Amino acid sequence: MVFEERAPAKINLALHIRGRNPDGLHEIDSLIAFADCGERVSLSRQSESLLQVTGGFANNLPGDRSNLVLRAASLAGAPDGIGFNLYKNIPVGAGLGGGSADAAAVFRLLYRQFGCAIPSMDAMAELGFDIPVCLFSQSARICGSDHKLSIVGSMPRLPLLLVNPGISLSTAAVYGELDFGVQGQLSPLPGICSQQNLVDWISHHENGLLARAIRVVPEIGDVICRIESLDGCRVARMTGSGATCFGAFLDVREANRAADLLRREQPSWWVRMVVTNGTTRTH
Repeated sequence: MVFEERAPAKINLALHIRGRNPDGLHEIDSLIAFADCGERVSLSRQSESLLQVTGGFANNLPGDRSNLVLRAASLAGAPDGIGFNLYKNIPVGAGLGGGSADAAAVFRLLYRQFGCAIPSMDAMAELGFDIPVCLFSQSARICGSDHKLSIVGSMPRLPLLLVNPGISLSTAAVYGELDFGVQGQLSPLPGICSQQNLVDWISHHENGLLARAIRVVPEIGDVICRIESLDGCRVARMTGSGATCFGAFLDVREANRAADLLRREQPSWWVRMVVTNGTTRTH
């Protein structure tokens, strides 16, 4: 029998870098949502290998023990005799938390099917700082160098157009030579938050990694400019450390039309229209 778990893509609606602590870890402040697209992880009785990677981006990802799926399985104490299949459906090194979401899906699978204990937040963060928030896959605020998270109580679903120029961008390459300017703390969301409220909030906050990411991958600037020019787009930003960018819309039909247009114009770009999950659980 095969058991499957979704691994929704993570989107940083805003990301401020507030400096670096004495341990060298970056202080961040970010609002995160999850998309109704992502990857899938399944487990079954082991056949040929511990991990099989399939899907459109399978060739861009190692299938050995360096993969976060197997590292997460080892950390959780997975029983012998099972294997995993990862359906890799989003670009690698895209700022969408793919590997972290995959690892979180492994923890949920092993807990539900075998009663394996969920590792502590600190232990998960040793594999990747985004894994704890991906474990819940709910809209959340992340603060500090330890990525302390708090679930956001009220946030609407929002149509987004995700665009990646077909370039993988290493997080280390962006953070490694980051020129810090002090960025203020993210302001609170409105108590009653509508789609328009959320779009207005995003428009007043930025991604503090954008300038550095553009220096590493100049095409990101082109992507942002093109998204901003699309009919119906209210604001465009980069997610995570890039290279994926998003445009926020208020109407799903406008977002779909923009996606169709961009796919025709830029066939080498990865373009996906998604809707964020708001405060609704996705697993």
